[in-house]
Amino acid sequence: MDYEIEDIPESIELTDIQKLDLQAFNMSATMTHREIVRALDREKNYANMSAAVADISRRVNRVAKNPARYGVSSDKAEMTKSIVVNRNSLTLNARNKEENIRNVTKKEKKTIDQLVMEGRHKSWMVLNLKLDEAMRDPNKRSKVALGEIAKVAGITFDKGQLIDGKATEHVAVMSKFDNKDISREDAMNAVLKMRELNESQSEDQK
Repeated sequence: MDYEIEDIPESIELTDIQKLDLQAFNMSATMTHREIVRALDREKNYANMSAAVADISRRVNRVAKNPARYGVSSDKAEMTKSIVVNRNSLTLNARNKEENIRNVTKKEKKTIDQLVMEGRHKSWMVLNLKLDEAMRDPNKRSKVALGEIAKVAGITFDKGQLIDGKATEHVAVMSKFDNKDISREDAMNAVLKMRELNESQSEDQK
């Protein structure tokens, strides 16, 4: 296969493989390795784009390490290497920036439920740390009001009951029936209706 390559001294003889090396090297001054793969239609020779890009990278490096063998001046070789290195650095920074943006976007997509659960977990961690601190230091413990301790104890007790599937309060309904002939089933239904009425009145008063 013939490749158009400029400024090759007559004394330099290159194989087809070396010509392709030099072509890729010259093109790398203005194109990325991926763009070179497409320009030279090299992807069809490999399993995927990544493999083709790796091949172009190897070819460019071969010329960069031994420019004289390819009839390339040291100044041109250094300039081309510098361009490639700077381009790769910019590409890597851009990819890292995109990755950071994706990570931030993922965090922003958290549902309200997830945020609430995380907040609950963190708040209880802080509370436990504060309690441990008060337990270790008598001076700090003495500064905590008894009412605050009672409030925390009541809240934690109720939450513990809920986690265990137990009741947080017990409601007793006292009822008196004058009719001794009422059945147990009717009596229970009457008690339940009375309880619902009491709960409804309690809600209205809040």
